[in-house]
Parts: sequence; C-alpha cells; structure tokens
Amino acid sequence: MSPRHERGPDPARGLSFSTSITRSTSTRTTASRSDRLQSHRMAAIFTHAELTKAVNHIFLPPKLPEEEDEECGDVLIRLIVDALKALRSLVTLPQTQAAIEKATHVVLSLMTIHDNSGVNEVGLRNAVAQLKDEKTIAVHVSAQNAAVLVTRKQDQLVFEQFELSPTNEAVLAAKGRLVGCFPGAAVAIPSAVFDEADCASTIARTIATMLTISRATDDSHVLYKKATCFLMSHILDKVLKLDTIIDSDLLYIMNVKIDRRRQKLLKIGEALRDPVGLRISTATRTCNEALSVRWSDIQKDDVRPTPLSELASLNFERDSLVRLPDLDGHIQKLRARCLSADVEAVFEGDKARPGLLKCQRGDIAPLPDRLDALAAASLQQFEGWVARELDTWAARTKPDIVCEIMCRVMKSYHVLASQFYDGNPEARYFDKSECLQQLLQTTQDAAEFSEQAKERELNETKQEYVRLTELFQQTDCEYSTKIVKKSMLKTHYGGKALDKCEMENICLKNGLKYGYFDRVSDSYVGDYIISDKLVLGCTYSLPPMSGVDLKKPETTLTIMQCINQCGPPSLDGSVYRQAHWILRDDSSVIWILHNLQTALKRVQENWESMQAVGCFVSIATRVLSLNNTAQEAYLAFLSDSRTVVTRWMQFVRNKAQEAQNNEDRTILAAKGVELALVCAATFELDDDLLHLVLQGSEQASLLILASIMVQEGHHIRSARQPTHVAVRYLRFQRTINRSYGLLAQNTTAIDLAMKQAWPGYVAGPGGWIRSSTADYWITSSTSASAGGMTTQLNLLDGLLLVKGQALRQLPSHYSETTLFQALFGEAIAEVMPASTPGFDFSMLYDGNIVQLGMSRDNLIVQATKDGSVFEAVPVSVLRHTFPNHFVNDYVLWYNTESDMAELQPLDDLWKSQSTLNWTLRRAEAIGCWQATKDGVHLLATESQTAKVLSEILQPFATD
Repeated sequence: MSPRHERGPDPARGLSFSTSITRSTSTRTTASRSDRLQSHRMAAIFTHAELTKAVNHIFLPPKLPEEEDEECGDVLIRLIVDALKALRSLVTLPQTQAAIEKATHVVLSLMTIHDNSGVNEVGLRNAVAQLKDEKTIAVHVSAQNAAVLVTRKQDQLVFEQFELSPTNEAVLAAKGRLVGCFPGAAVAIPSAVFDEADCASTIARTIATMLTISRATDDSHVLYKKATCFLMSHILDKVLKLDTIIDSDLLYIMNVKIDRRRQKLLKIGEALRDPVGLRISTATRTCNEALSVRWSDIQKDDVRPTPLSELASLNFERDSLVRLPDLDGHIQKLRARCLSADVEAVFEGDKARPGLLKCQRGDIAPLPDRLDALAAASLQQFEGWVARELDTWAARTKPDIVCEIMCRVMKSYHVLASQFYDGNPEARYFDKSECLQQLLQTTQDAAEFSEQAKERELNETKQEYVRLTELFQQTDCEYSTKIVKKSMLKTHYGGKALDKCEMENICLKNGLKYGYFDRVSDSYVGDYIISDKLVLGCTYSLPPMSGVDLKKPETTLTIMQCINQCGPPSLDGSVYRQAHWILRDDSSVIWILHNLQTALKRVQENWESMQAVGCFVSIATRVLSLNNTAQEAYLAFLSDSRTVVTRWMQFVRNKAQEAQNNEDRTILAAKGVELALVCAATFELDDDLLHLVLQGSEQASLLILASIMVQEGHHIRSARQPTHVAVRYLRFQRTINRSYGLLAQNTTAIDLAMKQAWPGYVAGPGGWIRSSTADYWITSSTSASAGGMTTQLNLLDGLLLVKGQALRQLPSHYSETTLFQALFGEAIAEVMPASTPGFDFSMLYDGNIVQLGMSRDNLIVQATKDGSVFEAVPVSVLRHTFPNHFVNDYVLWYNTESDMAELQPLDDLWKSQSTLNWTLRRAEAIGCWQATKDGVHLLATESQTAKVLSEILQPFATD
C-alpha cells in the first residue's frame, strides 16, 4: 500500500509543499539554469512580498489574491530547501537524515530539469543519466496535470506518477474530503535497457506493458507530516522576524494551522519532544507572545478613565427634574395663539399650479424639466405635436441647428417620460436603425475573414515550429531572458511560444478601445444589448392564480394584455393584425356586443363586479377603434355601463362617509376611486366619437363627476398602487386632457356634475368663467341663497375648491405637514367646518373629535374623547433634553384640564393609557417637569447623573 494524503476543505491545513512546488514551476519566469543555481547558493534571505506569496500557497488563508502568480515557484523552492537544511541539522537518526537529503535533492532537481517552456528534454536526459543509486528527481508534466518521480535503484529506474490537482468532476461529486494516493502506480525499467540508444522507444514500450511494482509500506508518512509542520513553522518564524509588521489575523491563522498539525501528530503517537518538535513549539509560542503584546498595546491605547468615584455624589431624584422652557412657552400660547381666520382663501390656482404645455402649430414645444401635476397632459401634448408637426418643423428649420435642438428635446422627453411611464406597459418603443445594423454586420464579416486568415497562418507556422524543434532537440544549448518593460504593442501583440499557441491567444481582442463618452453621466456608453426588458416592459405583471375570476384585477390585466397587444402583422398586408382578424367580420362584432350586454345585465346589481364591468368596457372601446359597423349600439352599451358604474360610485361614496372605522373608510374610498376610473374608461374613444359623446350634457357631466371623485381620493393613491389602477389612472389622465376643452364649454354639464358632487350646490346667475392664463381652471359663484360662495374647478385633475378650500378635504398645506402624517398617515380625512371657535376644520377619527387649525404655518390639533381635551404639542420641545428616541418615535399630547403631558408611541397612537406611557408632570419645584412611567423617572440628557453614566457605559455603545 502506498501512503495516502487527504485533500479537502480543511481550514487548518495547508497544501503539501511538494505538490505546491510542482504546480508552480510550470509557469514561473526564470533566468538561465546556472543563474538559478547561483541564486540558490546565496543566503536564504526573503522579502515581505516573497513570504506573502509563500504563505498564500502553503497556508491558504482566507481572501486569497485573485490574480496570476507566475514567480512563486523559485520562492517556494528556496524556502523548502532552507527549511530542509534546518530540519537536517536538528535530526540525529541516520535514516532520517538520508531521507531529508534525498528530499532536498528532489527539490533541487526541479530547477535543473525545467525551464520557461516546461520540461527541458536535454536536461531531463542528462539528469536521469547522472542519477545515482537511491537518488530521486521530480518531473512536472503540466499538460497531464501530473508529476513523475524517477528513482535509480541498482539495476533499474523506477517511475512513479501521481495526479497534482483533482478534477472538477471529483471535487463536485465528493461528499466530504477528497482522498488521493501518493504516489500512484510505479513502473520499473531495467538500467541496461535504458542505456540503449533507442531509449525513448524502449520507455514507451515498457510503459505500455505496465510492469507495475508495489511500494513497501513504511512510516514515511509520519516524517512527511512532521516535515510539513516544520516547514510551516519555519515560514512563521521568518515572518515574525520581518521588519514589516504582518497583520495579526494572518499570524493567528498561520499559528492555528500549525497547531492543528501538531495535534494530529500527537494523535498518531508522535511525542514531539525532540529538537524538531521543540522548534515547532517555539515558533507557535513566539507567535502567541507577539499577538499578546499587540493586544496589550491595543488595550493600552483604548484605556479610558472611568469616573466610578463620582457615583457616590450623584443625585438621581434631582437630575430627573428638568426645565422645559419651550413646552412652558407653548402652553402659555394655547389660549393666546392666533389661529387662522375664517375668511375665504385667495384663489391662486393660476400661479400655484404649473403651466400646461402648449404646442403651437409648426413650433417645437419645450418640455418641463421635472414631474408635476400636469405631467401626463404635457407629455400627451408633446407626443401629439411630434406625430403631427415634427416633419413640418424639421423641414423649415435651419439644418445646422435641427440636430442640436432635437438632441436637447429628446433628452428632456426621455428624463420626463422614463419617470412618468415607469412600470406602465402602455408606452411606445421604437426600433433600431437599419443602417447601423448593416454597418455592424459588415464589420463582423470583415473580422471573421481576418480571423480565418490568421488561423491558417497559425497552422502553417506551427508546422514549421515542429520541424525546427526536432532540429533543436539534437543539440544542447543555454539561453537567458532579460525582462524589460515594453509598450502595449509589444506585450499585447508580441511573439508567442508556438508549442502552447491556440487561436484564443492569437486572435486577441484589440486592447485599444474607442467609446462614446457621455459628459452628463460622466461615463462611457455601453453596448446595446437585446434583453427581456422591452418584453417585460410591455407585459402586465400578474400574481399566480388558479382560475379565471372576472372580479379579480389580474383578470382585467390579462384581458387588457390580450385586446391591446399588437401581435404579428397580417399576411395580406391589411391594417388588421393577426390577433384582431376576427374583428373584420361584422357578424362577430355584433356577437361580441350581444354577449357584452348580457354580461352587463348579469352583474349590474353588484358593485363588487366593477372589475368585470371594466373588462366589458375595455373590450367595447377596443372593438369600436377597429370596426364601426355597430357604432351606435356600442355607444349605447357604453352609456348603459356609465349609468351602472355611476350608481355604484354614489353608493360606495355614501358607505365610506357612514363608516365608523377608519380602515373601512379608507378601503371604501379606494374602491370609489377605482369605480370612477372605470366610469372614465367608457370615454376612451377616438377623437371623433369622444366629441360626439361629450355633446350630451348628461354624459359629459359623468366624466366631470368621475374626475372629481378621483381627485377626492388622490391621497390614497401611492407608488405602491396596484398595476390595474395605475394603468387606468394614466388612461384617465390622457382622456381628460383630450376632453377638458369641450367640457369647459358645456356649462350645463358642469352644473349637473357639481350638483351630484356637492348636494348643497346651487348654480349662480353668472355661469362659469374660464381662466385666461390657465384655461383648465373655471370659476363661478353659487347663488345668493346658497351663500354666494366662490367656486373653482380644475377640469384636468378634478380639484374642486369652495372659498379657496377643497370640498370635504383638507388643504394640501394641512395634510402634508409632518404632524398630520404622524397622526393620520394616509387616512381619508373628510372634514366639516370646525365646531370649536378659532379652528377651521373638524373630523371624527378613531372615536375622537378632532379640531384642526393653523397658527403661523404650524398645524394645531385638538382631540376630545370622553370629556378630556388634548392638544398635540410639537415633540421638538423635548429636543436636547431627552434622548432622540422620544423625539423621533413619540407624539406629545397635552391635557388642558390636568396640566399633564403624555408621550404616546407612533405605533400605538390615539390610546390614552397614562399608566403605561411616559407622562410629564409638573414637579413641586417651580418651572420643572418630571418624566415618569410606572414609578420610574427619566433622567435629562444634560444632567450630571446622565453624563457620568454615559461616560462609564460609552465603551459598550455601538453605532
């Protein structure tokens, strides 16, 4: 049996030093053979870089450098020879000394047999011929991932081969450690036969017959393990003697791996009390002492004085009392504050609202530089201008400025549209330039032709190289290589060794690359890669589902994908795509209409079927865009659908107003918005049909009513809104942008919509006046009997203002404040006039009657429940007095009757539990407050007690 060595994921074990050497010698760059032998005879002095390479190869620490290491072979050989010499001086047994000398000879033979290109045939033949009895040389056969040990014994040569690195298949299939034999099979050749002239053919014939011999079992594996452990300790000793400081982590890893090898030697009965074992123990002990000294230095540098003596003088009770001048000042102003007056707000819609993009005929339209409330309308106006006027504008504009202007406009459009259309599949995409595709193909064909020519040249040159190599093998020669720095042209395209040349290192990619540099993004433009991004961008995202249910929004998305997707073109060149071929048949169009009418009647009494009605409406409008055979019947169906959905809208709206629970109110309000969007979808018609429908005041009023309801629920729409809602909302924006001009002229329709949206509305005699600066704003006044209130309506987004304030909604400067967001979040806030003097609005929230007002741009909130009145106080009054946790994660309520303040956590608001929450009460000392919770007092951050405790505990603090 031959000794075995294990290879596997052992973190405390390095590679076999002999294996490491044979792996490395094949690729190292060397000088002449005599130069390398001379360098070996020099003193064994190693630099920091050389020792680092040796540690990486032998100890295998974590985070190895991911780069080629072509010069490590000589370093490893010198280190091993140096270690073997040291080991030889420590052992006393003759047989052990002989084994070490033999190992030294094997390692040195690597330097005489190998050169730049691998095994030197002449050097190998001479080494074998000069090989003495019981001596061994090592040969690295890199092409076969193998090594061969050649040993001369009296009348024969013994060749022992073994694998260097395991195959990928073996590594992946192994469960646990890999076990390999070292050496492997052995082949014996008689010395007399080897000395014959036809030695090479004799070796080949002998190996073919596979005269395999067996290696006698001995205890050489113990010596091998001991020598390996000594080598590692020898390297550790040299590392510790370096002038450069090595990282402590690396030293610790080296020490641990050496110690694990020591423990394994102890398990197999090796006492390690001889000089070798003592030298190993000394190296590990020295490393431990060095690490201990370093740790002591670190601890000394981090020593901080601990004021424990000051603890005896601390007064916890006194330091829990704190002055809060900001809180005292706020309480004093509660009754004296100046709340917002009950006067009509000044209408500044024309100024506050961003202007709508206006595209004049023949003139290019500048786009806004950011997203705003009118982004959808502005983008639609610009896209319409491109479709109608771009060619005309380009023809009459000076050619030298067309590209510059178009580049600027394209960038502006891309920035705006990519943000607004993000996540929406219903957007336009354009094909690549055909001329650029042809240029790419021409370039690729030329490159392929050049590569084929280079391959032919390589094959011819390799044949010539074989001939010259055979001639070279017949003579002995020595040469040296001088390494100099070369330019890129010489290094990248210089000569190659023909015996190792392949096409991949002949036809290299050009190292000189050109690229388009984008000065805006400060980066080079990358490749145009065809990916699934375009396909996914045009596809609705659907969750898994087990069946078809028209009540689910996923079904809506599936149907919209089917009816709106273009699909492949028709084979006969017709305008109809293959997916819409059925709509050429008039009978099929009538059959679809009949089924839509039947389905609508089936669900018209259940408002939860709004998704189904939305699908019916989408199908009807899509059919109308492709076939007008039954135009009047389809318009009648859409009118019926409109009526059904409007009735549902009013029902859900009333249910939301009656809901006592805020969560239920929010859910119903969201459903009301979806119903309004379905109602608006019935107007997604071509321009001619849309104008026809909007001529009817009753039908036009439903579109206005839908826009008002969508606006009322604007604060429940967020970036996380469902896909089907986002798609319908974008379609609604584009529809209303095409319609608002006609709606502004139909005052009857506006009055009808106002009456449904605001039951108390009574039209005044003055009618509706259109703004001269923002034509989507219209203004009117109610009749004198209704108070003569000024009313404004934004036809683009449905914003309805009464006396300058949104109807049943808080103004944005109320709902957008930090305090409002902390108290109410995204809750639906339907407000009424305030019942408490000095406040503007009142609302019912979670069983509390809430009054809202503004004082010098600060939101004032008063809540009443069970007869107790609380006022929200800005938590900033506690800043720099109590920890930031109480400022960032709590809301402070002041009880006007008990003169007490209560801190309620943000995740459990609206529940006054003074026994469970922190409370601020006035202390006996005048002007001081004390924070208390369940008998525990809170220290002020600036108090002496807090400072001393903080200094003591600071080392335990984490970022």
